[in-house]
Amino acid sequence: MSGEDALASVGTMAQLKVESDGAIIEGGAGTEGPFRYGGYTFRLLDIERTLRLRIDEGPIPLSVKPGNEALIPGSLSTLEFGQFRKGSITRLDGTRQELRPHVTVRKKGTSGEPALLRLGETVIVDGALVSLADARETAVLRYRYDPGRAVVLAGALLAVITVMLRLFVPYYLLAYRIDDSGEIVRLDLFASSGGAFSSKAKLLQRIERLLTKDDLRPEALPD
Repeated sequence: MSGEDALASVGTMAQLKVESDGAIIEGGAGTEGPFRYGGYTFRLLDIERTLRLRIDEGPIPLSVKPGNEALIPGSLSTLEFGQFRKGSITRLDGTRQELRPHVTVRKKGTSGEPALLRLGETVIVDGALVSLADARETAVLRYRYDPGRAVVLAGALLAVITVMLRLFVPYYLLAYRIDDSGEIVRLDLFASSGGAFSSKAKLLQRIERLLTKDDLRPEALPD
């Protein structure tokens, strides 16, 4: 078993910084758990990595993604890159070890064990010096807002109270029309009610009593 086969990754973690009221709160989101702050939950979906290669100490680096191929400028050779590895790892025997950042690399069309290209080191490809100058990582996050149990319970209680008021508290809708086209002015009333204890008949009777009190004599009130 090779050294690479005897290693198991501990987990992937992205460090997050949240600035709030002049203070900076740091936390991690990764395979071992999300990062929670202020009702928000951040989960790590993926980490996108970009390798920056320098050819013969040239001023312009060559960018390549791990797992892809790259044609070396000034050469007819194409390099195949494996996965970029860094951080803490655990051997199968339970011991823990810090990994120096590196990527496996192989000349396309060849067989055998790939070479390890570590950060800051160099390999020779057809006389060209290929060094791993930098490795940049970008975290892809997903987040959701959870107001908390208290807010959810308060919203549910408010909904129950609203339904109870709608069912048991009486409410009425009144509409009227005044007809003064004839010698007698007519006041037509229309009423609808809701709620378990509402009574449209009692409401209309009360209105009739008020009209009679002021010496108004309605001919009839609609049902």
